[in-house]
Amino acid sequence: MKNLNFSECTKLLKEFYDDELIQIDWGRHNQGLRVTRRAKKKLNEYDISEDSFVETAFEILYIAVSLASGTVPLSKFDEKNIDVVKEFFITPELIDEVNIKTTSFSNIINDVEYQVLTKRHKNNNKVVTYSILLELLTTDSKTNTNDRKNINHEVFELSEGDLEKLIDSLSSMLADLKTLKSDLNEKELLNI
Repeated sequence: MKNLNFSECTKLLKEFYDDELIQIDWGRHNQGLRVTRRAKKKLNEYDISEDSFVETAFEILYIAVSLASGTVPLSKFDEKNIDVVKEFFITPELIDEVNIKTTSFSNIINDVEYQVLTKRHKNNNKVVTYSILLELLTTDSKTNTNDRKNINHEVFELSEGDLEKLIDSLSSMLADLKTLKSDLNEKELLNI
């Protein structure tokens, strides 16, 4: 088994993260990394030591958190490694995700799942209506996100109308967020 250099490991970690072959928990106090079977299989195919990959991946995660949030002094890390993480791993979207998940005092949504339901008449089994069962998997930001027992399941049943209102609200929220970010970016460019 071979060990990757820092740059190769950073590129592979980014590939695995983008392809959802690994799961990263951006915790308030620490980070967690779960390597899926598919990622383990790829590491074996590439003849890469999983232990070496994981060890280097944690350094990359710590640098990413430091770059995104400024919570850890960058002087703790090798300057070349910082440059590699900036070039190959960190993105504006990742910075947003890291900052929210490491600094929020609210619950964090980890995943969204749903099912389409049918309601049937109990006498003749005819479909009466359809609905959506929406499940939000959340974590209390004050707890350790790496601890699976702290994941909460919030379940909501929605009619088609409820779902349309929710989508409209979410679309409005997204538009407001993009407008705010755009306005702030323009002001930063003008040094206001």
